Amino acid sequence: MKRLFSLLMLSVVLLASCSSKEGYIKEYREFVSEVKSAYMEYGDEQWEEADEKFREYSEEMYDDFFEELSEEEISELNILSSVYLGLKVSVEAGKKLDELKNE
Repeated sequence: MKRLFSLLMLSVVLLASCSSKEGYIKEYREFVSEVKSAYMEYGDEQWEEADEKFREYSEEMYDDFFEELSEEEISELNILSSVYLGLKVSVEAGKKLDELKNE
């Protein structure tokens, strides 16, 4: 229940802070930068929270601002999404390799 409340509050804060296209892009840049600087230390709970934020940025807010975005901005957002997904995949691949080594 506490986790659900935390995710709900996170969604409210994200939506309130990104009331403009420029704010959305800036917040998304900052989010990806934060993940990039600390992802190696993330545990399962941090990844769950990051994944929820990523979904908000890459799906919900993207849809909200899509009509206002230029081609350059769409390209930047696609790059940000690719960086995040690349970090996530590298961590998951590392976990799988560790599991294989321990078999």
